[in-house]
Amino acid sequence: MIHFLQNFQFIHLDLATLICVLMWYSFLGWLYESTIFSLCEQGLFMNRGYFIGPYCPIYGVACIMNLYLLEGITSGFRIILLSGLSICAIEYITSYTLEKLFGTRYWDYSYYPLNINGRISVVSGFFFGIVSWVLIKWLHPLTLHMLSHVSMKSRVIAAIGFTVIFVFDATFTIVSMCNLNKKCKALYDAWDEHVENGLDILNAKKDSLNRFTIVRKGKNIVVRLKGVNRTFVELETRYLKVFPQFKHVKYGVVIEKLKDTIRRNK
Repeated sequence: MIHFLQNFQFIHLDLATLICVLMWYSFLGWLYESTIFSLCEQGLFMNRGYFIGPYCPIYGVACIMNLYLLEGITSGFRIILLSGLSICAIEYITSYTLEKLFGTRYWDYSYYPLNINGRISVVSGFFFGIVSWVLIKWLHPLTLHMLSHVSMKSRVIAAIGFTVIFVFDATFTIVSMCNLNKKCKALYDAWDEHVENGLDILNAKKDSLNRFTIVRKGKNIVVRLKGVNRTFVELETRYLKVFPQFKHVKYGVVIEKLKDTIRRNK
């Protein structure tokens, strides 16, 4: 095992060093997401990692892929362009996969110009292209310089430790997401059944309810409200016609109900 870690080579790195570099960039990605990005978007520090640990593997993977794909390229323009495209591809595939597997979306660029399904955008691609240029020109050489002062034995031990922790973390996270989806579905089905039963009881008594004056007046109010609602629908239609780039992302009903409940109980 140790022999394999030392002799495997990718982007001129042995496997032990590669794992350490991958986790380091994953940690830096988590640090950016949880501090700078969270402060700009939410106004507070947040743990924005998908996993329990302080790392976002998508950043580590993107960094390693760009170091491999752009090896030998020195033009700053080409580095920014090609790395931006590759990161957009990684983001789109990751976002699509997570949504299909777990029904979740962890980022949304719908409010950015020139976005595709809210999964990627030209703005984010350009930003990450610049970050990749900084990575290739300064950060990666500095990282390798720092690691050169760490013994191979220490790197192997760290790589094995990182791998074991990540495997347990990933397993626990995937199981938790699957269980959450099951619980949300059970909650939704129970709520839907409760509402349907309540409506069946009301429908069974509607003939007796029609005798009350308040019900008759209520029907008249509903008719008038429908007319008002029709006006609003027409306004919304005009708005969509005037702004064809307007997009709306539909969030899970059950998740939002759970969030509301949590906020009320604080």
